[in-house]
Amino acid sequence: MKSNLGISGKLPLVVIIALLAVLILGAGGFGFYKLRTGSRHTPHKPAPVELTPWELGEFVVNLTDPQQHYLKVSITLEVAGKKAGGGEGEDPEKAKARDSIIKVLTAKSYNFLLSTEGKEILKREIISSLNHDLGGTKIDKVYFTDFAMQ
Repeated sequence: MKSNLGISGKLPLVVIIALLAVLILGAGGFGFYKLRTGSRHTPHKPAPVELTPWELGEFVVNLTDPQQHYLKVSITLEVAGKKAGGGEGEDPEKAKARDSIIKVLTAKSYNFLLSTEGKEILKREIISSLNHDLGGTKIDKVYFTDFAMQ
């Protein structure tokens, strides 16, 4: 007995193919949406490192000039994280830091330190020297709180 509904035998196959196409397109659209919105998320930023001031006091050093010029400077450092040493008594890291700075200062000339550029270069050299000599202590900035040459 033949059905008179007019439904072809190929109709279920067409419906299955259409459903598969909708599923594939839906999955592709969802994946594209996730990729696009996922790239907008900013990566987790690490917590900012606390900078601690570390006063090293006054330095009086001879400069490399043959005319016997000297430099008198007071230096404060910004140290990332907790300052090295601390507590009662003399800080052994402070002695290392002062020695490192004296080596850098005594290698400079009066004319070099007259310019602002010379002072900025000196700051960068002090940071580099301290970060090398102190190992685990990270120096971020150098401040000259007093600066006089004669």
